[in-house]
Amino acid sequence: MGGFFQSQIRGEDVACRVGGEEFLLILPDTSLDVTRHRAEKLREESKRVSIQYGGRPLGGITLSMGVVVFPVHGTTGDAILRSADAALYQAKAQGRDRVVAKPIPGNRLDRQQWFDSLVVRMLGNQTRPSEDS
Repeated sequence: MGGFFQSQIRGEDVACRVGGEEFLLILPDTSLDVTRHRAEKLREESKRVSIQYGGRPLGGITLSMGVVVFPVHGTTGDAILRSADAALYQAKAQGRDRVVAKPIPGNRLDRQQWFDSLVVRMLGNQTRPSEDS
């Protein structure tokens, strides 16, 4: 999946694995709407990825994603990751394989600040072949 993410992002974006099946994408200078759109495109494109485990193809790959914006949803690394996690788990609770973007609260901050940096946190919900098959 790391290779897939690297092939889908811009040079200024950052993609990294943060544990298990979780990945973090940082998309600087991207609006919330564009980031949400890119997350949806990633979700759709991931369905074309073929991954093998133990020499056998895995079932379909799904992505659940939480989209947040810095500094609106958090002003520290820990706070922004907590917000992204909350959006991610909301996506999973709504049935997985979806994108949930946290809404931007009222006009508390200058609009340009909303778009300075965005974080997409995702969890690939991979289906592994059963022991019987």
